[in-house]
Amino acid sequence: MGRHALDKDGKGLSPLLLVLALVAVIGGVGWLTMGGALEEDAAVADTCQDPFEVRLATVPAMRPLVEQAVTATAQRNRCAAVEVVEETPDQTSAAFARNESPDLWVADSSLRMQRLASSGVSTALLEETLAASPVGLVTGPTGAGVGSWREALVSGRTVLNDPASDAASALALTASMGEALSGGTDPVEAQLSMIPLAQKFGERTVDGPAEPIDLGSIGNGSTQLLPISEHDFLKARAANAALTLVKPATGSPVLDFPLAAAWDSDNTLREYGQELGSWFRTDEGARALDAAGLRRSTVEPLSSGGGMGQVEALETPSDDLVLRTLGGWQVLSVPSSILAVFDASGSMDFPAGAGSTRMELAADAAGQALSLFPRHAKVGTWAFSIDQGGPGQDWRQLAPIKRLNERTAGIDHERYLRQQLTKLLSITQGGTGLYDTTLAAYRQGLRSYDKNYFNAVILISDGANDDPGSLSLPDLLDKLKESADPARPVRIISVGISEDADMPSLRRISEATGGQAFLAKDPRDMLDVFAQALLSR
Repeated sequence: MGRHALDKDGKGLSPLLLVLALVAVIGGVGWLTMGGALEEDAAVADTCQDPFEVRLATVPAMRPLVEQAVTATAQRNRCAAVEVVEETPDQTSAAFARNESPDLWVADSSLRMQRLASSGVSTALLEETLAASPVGLVTGPTGAGVGSWREALVSGRTVLNDPASDAASALALTASMGEALSGGTDPVEAQLSMIPLAQKFGERTVDGPAEPIDLGSIGNGSTQLLPISEHDFLKARAANAALTLVKPATGSPVLDFPLAAAWDSDNTLREYGQELGSWFRTDEGARALDAAGLRRSTVEPLSSGGGMGQVEALETPSDDLVLRTLGGWQVLSVPSSILAVFDASGSMDFPAGAGSTRMELAADAAGQALSLFPRHAKVGTWAFSIDQGGPGQDWRQLAPIKRLNERTAGIDHERYLRQQLTKLLSITQGGTGLYDTTLAAYRQGLRSYDKNYFNAVILISDGANDDPGSLSLPDLLDKLKESADPARPVRIISVGISEDADMPSLRRISEATGGQAFLAKDPRDMLDVFAQALLSR
């Protein structure tokens, strides 16, 4: 009975139920297996086997767009941990110079890359142009436009922010060269147009770094011209309806917002940067650029109809010409603090042609050079010969180092200096006390040092040291190096007059302080040599 009962129970489970049960078991195992695999695949997809960090520095104008690009490409770049940092171009350039560069950098202009390269810092350019913003001139509603950038620079109406930190001002300086290239004229003449501007800018730096021009101060009656990008103009005009943007008829330079990587960056970082850059060429990127007041390309006006409309881009000057222009600006705009030290030994009474003595030509050249200095320049004068300042002292102060627009002995300092230059003609005597005077003048330059000025001693001599009781040349060079202070750089610029000058010694003296030596073979060439000496900084 029991066996038959078991048989009956077994036979009572139909084949269909057995199949369904088996399928259910197999299916359950399969579901668990597939489910486990899917969950594992999802976990793998949400993690990264080889994560990398990216420090991305960007100029303020591009930060919102860079962050959008990072977000938009995040799904394809799960391995990238990106930190977006907003920095001024000056800050990022300084970081490159300290070997603390970001992994990727969005600059405001390719000028930044050129200037870095000129200082020996290389970058890897990933995208030449992420965005574009043409540069015009902002003025008040009554301010007239100009026909060319050169016309603007020489008009007396243009003011600049510091070209070292403001790309729009830097491009304004190079724009007149772009016009010269397009028009087939001499770029050198275009470079000369920046001299008055540089001196005007220098006046703003005598008491410290020049503050940027306040766009809120430009009112209805303003006629001044300030270089500005279209993007910055639109942003500023939202707060000041008086602002008007004009563009010279010859065209405009353009901020091109390049993307670069550190030169030693690996392929992973470069590929990530290139993918970010490609987002700006998508429709989504183009819409984001337009909404931010930036162009996809130079020739495409903003959809809002604001800004500069259709723009013709100026021809870009060569890197060399750009760097020489910006370097020249840096020289011309830094105020000078000069101690001019004149050889007053008896040989300065020697005839030098055209019925003049060496001293007469030197004093005349110095007077003409004085006319070239802006009013905020600092100038002082010494004379030297053996015992010129009394027994045992070879130098005599004729005028202290002061600004030309200050007062000395109750009169304008420039006028006082001119009086002292004429006095040089009556005090020539004795031998050349060159070495003791040089050390004393250099130490005076250190005491008078002004961090906002280019500080130099101009040493003018027609002979060799012949003071038997003075320092030797090796002792002088040692003491110059001992006295030097890297925090207070003072250069000695030597000017030798005639073939009698001891040029080998003058060169060694100047080189010991980072300066240069020049020879005026004919004393009538003194003014040209003075100009070379002042520009040698």
